[in-house]
Amino acid sequence: MHLSSSVRSSALAAAALLAVAGCASSTTAKPAGSGGTSAGQPPAGPTVVAAVYTATAAQKTARVSLAFHVTEGSPSGQGSADVRLSGDGVVDFAGQRSSITMHAPTGENLEERLLANTAYVKLPPRLVAADPRLAGKSWLKSDLSRAKNATLGFGVSGSAGSDPTQVLRLLSNVADRVDNLGADTVRGAPATHYQAQLDLDKIAAKSGAIAAQVKSIETLLGGKTFPVDVWVDSEGRAVRLTFKFPPKPVASPPPGQPQIMVDATEEWYDFGTPVTVQTPPAGQVLDGAALLPGTGSRTGTTPAPAATPTPGTRA
Repeated sequence: MHLSSSVRSSALAAAALLAVAGCASSTTAKPAGSGGTSAGQPPAGPTVVAAVYTATAAQKTARVSLAFHVTEGSPSGQGSADVRLSGDGVVDFAGQRSSITMHAPTGENLEERLLANTAYVKLPPRLVAADPRLAGKSWLKSDLSRAKNATLGFGVSGSAGSDPTQVLRLLSNVADRVDNLGADTVRGAPATHYQAQLDLDKIAAKSGAIAAQVKSIETLLGGKTFPVDVWVDSEGRAVRLTFKFPPKPVASPPPGQPQIMVDATEEWYDFGTPVTVQTPPAGQVLDGAALLPGTGSRTGTTPAPAATPTPGTRA
């Protein structure tokens, strides 16, 4: 499950783009222009995202599938990579809980559980055995509230990105426009395909302190807008989201800089499904901060809270 540093950096940059936009939107305020819409008839134009946010958030939970395709090509042809990852799980977007398992081409799995501001990642047995610093512990814990400064305020959790309401909220606050691209099908059901253009100038204006990071992303993109595609079902709920980073190949990358593309797809289905996310056994958890440079070999953990169930659609 090894990716080159440049591939990892590009994937992180793509996540950071959505992260910055998420910081620009309030985590409690409703999207601008929200007020709902008649069932099965999402409005056209910029108000569509706000209406879809309302319809999706009302469902509280869903199953989720993820697919990532990362390609890297160096000018010399050496060190190229073509990596496909898939994942599936459940997300309680009302209760900020999720459990996602990512599947690597090697057959190894990496499981992540998110409980509010704490993320737990279960490493494959091969990695646990290879790193003595883990002391046999298979779960790494990350405090997302501590990590916000490092990740532009959105945390480091992949599961956080699987929450459709977070993505829809940020789109409603920083989208420059939303275009209706017509009828389509998702998982065998009819859907409407929309494309929203993230306005990076709006992101910079709202985020203030992280404007420099936004500027660096504009340089990577080669422009000030970033397209995100959303598919909406007949009940007005988001059922698919895709984006490419960068949206198109860079015409003239810096000398020696590899050309990297990230293609991501997320789908949500079985809305209202029961969700139970349990904290891993305390004896198997290591604080991920212990592995950072300068933190020594600290292996202590905090007491594990009880299991956190979501009966039915209740969050």
